[in-house]
Amino acid sequence: MRKRPAPLLAALLLWCAGCGYQLSGQAEVFNSGELEGVRRVAVAPFAYPYDWTGYFRDIYRKAGVPAPPGSKVDRIEATFLVEEALAARGYEPLPWPGGEEAPPVMPSKALLGRLREGGHPAMLAARGDARCESVDACTARVSLTLWSTEGERLWSAEASASTLIHQGDEMKAAIQEALSGLPRRR
Repeated sequence: MRKRPAPLLAALLLWCAGCGYQLSGQAEVFNSGELEGVRRVAVAPFAYPYDWTGYFRDIYRKAGVPAPPGSKVDRIEATFLVEEALAARGYEPLPWPGGEEAPPVMPSKALLGRLREGGHPAMLAARGDARCESVDACTARVSLTLWSTEGERLWSAEASASTLIHQGDEMKAAIQEALSGLPRRR
């Protein structure tokens, strides 16, 4: 005879499957008229610092071994996460022109002019970071801004995602949460 999980256990497992993240975010539209016409978007290169220090210290602590001094911070390339989430909302992510650096905050007029000349009607810039406080708790934060190549800020959003148990997709969840405030394209 085959044993079946107790109904309470089954309900708990189903409930927990959907609660791996704590999400928060906000978005603001600055020019809905111009935003409505945007379909193709150049995605600026996006890499963020990921601080694993708390994660590794927690592993050492649980093992009863003193953690080594210093911190563990990696730089994670994540442009593809922005491109995938943008495409899922019906936009066409355009490759970033070779040789162009991502703008730190606001793109220069010269950069916007080069993008416009290259047939890019808008650009999306991202900034963010992630940190693991422990094996069980990691948080990613992201800020996204959509600019027209005429220099007008069309839309921006900020979001964060925290795991309840380490899943490793905090930044992906934060980006998706931020982009959930961007109108879908069909």
